[in-house]
Amino acid sequence: MNNFFKYGYGRGGEFAQGFLTILRRKGVRSRLVVGYWQGANALWVEAWHPWRRAWIPLDPAHPHGYGRKFPKKRMTVVALENAKGNFVNRTQFYKCTNKHCLD
Repeated sequence: MNNFFKYGYGRGGEFAQGFLTILRRKGVRSRLVVGYWQGANALWVEAWHPWRRAWIPLDPAHPHGYGRKFPKKRMTVVALENAKGNFVNRTQFYKCTNKHCLD
């Protein structure tokens, strides 16, 4: 992640972690999310929207991040809820519901 802040480049995971750091420093309730399916994975961020009372997916690496790789049928998505390492299953919120989903 050092390259992200120092040089402004990195893989999708570094962009997600850097973005998460910035959001948290600004006081935005946010968490890191990972989606994986048969060896493929992607990281992105969810931020809490207080008026909608919902987690909103944000991908700083778009269009190269999770939007490019997912949604996929039978994928699993988990969020790192807090610094204690508690995970939350978010799969139901990222279900593939159209004919354009990748296998």
